[in-house]
Amino acid sequence: MFLLILDISIAIFTGFIFGTIPLFGMALAIFWGVVSMFWITIAYVIAEIILMRQIAKKSDEITFTFPPRDLPYEKFVFDKAFTWGSITYFVFSSLTLVLVICVKILIQQ
Repeated sequence: MFLLILDISIAIFTGFIFGTIPLFGMALAIFWGVVSMFWITIAYVIAEIILMRQIAKKSDEITFTFPPRDLPYEKFVFDKAFTWGSITYFVFSSLTLVLVICVKILIQQ
């Protein structure tokens, strides 16, 4: 799953670079490169927060115990986080590219 998401990021990042370097130079391409590298980390952190909150609800503070791991639920949460993260990244990068190109066209007129 991680490699698939990484491949999608690299593909979109490459398209974004080729689309923006002729218009705006390297500054925007470098900025988007950084965003492309860290979006998956954000999806992972969100999934971890969801899992931590679920465990915190089921834990017993008096005996300092927590329930056993629910591996199917963990897989479900990570799959959903990475799926929605991928969709959000794709939509955001597409809209950003279209917006950047429209702004460049308006500036040139």
